Amino acid sequence: MTAKEFFHGKAFKCIIVILIIVLICGIFLTFCNSLFAVSDAERTDRAIAKLYTDEDVHADDITDQIPDSVSLEYDYSTITTLYSVDNGDYVVKASGKGGYGGSVVTWIVVKDDGAKVTGIGTVLAQSSENSGESFLSNLSDANFEQFSVDYEDGIVYSYGYANGSTNHGDMYISTGASKSYRGVCNAVNGAIEFVNNYLAATATSEEVAA
Repeated sequence: MTAKEFFHGKAFKCIIVILIIVLICGIFLTFCNSLFAVSDAERTDRAIAKLYTDEDVHADDITDQIPDSVSLEYDYSTITTLYSVDNGDYVVKASGKGGYGGSVVTWIVVKDDGAKVTGIGTVLAQSSENSGESFLSNLSDANFEQFSVDYEDGIVYSYGYANGSTNHGDMYISTGASKSYRGVCNAVNGAIEFVNNYLAATATSEEVAA
């Protein structure tokens, strides 16, 4: 087959058609990606809105203001991000270890009096951020609200399995998601310890500066 015959043949026409289809699909996918992509800022705004369903608030990411002396790593959790809310709360995004599929990414509203943690507000663990937690949907709104109800100074939440075992925690609640619940508990416990440390460190810094 000569080059002329090839360029006028069905095979070449099929190649051209396929290339055009690929090009159109690529343009369409690029358009859809830009149209439906969710930025980190938008994802944060959505999470904050879910935490404060009855209140219009604004939260600023102040993670870069955390003193070096304040650890982000705890026995059963890792602090990811710290937000300062304009109503005086802190919102902590933390990963609690020991979940069903690994660590459970959790958003926690932490209330304080400027010196120490005084309560827990809304707690949220979104399925979109926890793809490995296939039992997370078993946890009801009431299960998450329990953190606020039970809060007291020095509390260590243990609604699921105890850490490092399949025995029930001291505050066990039957949910069908004991491992996921353990991960959420670890995230909340870590958030409390972290904010207490953060408040102590910032208070010390202010005293030194004064």
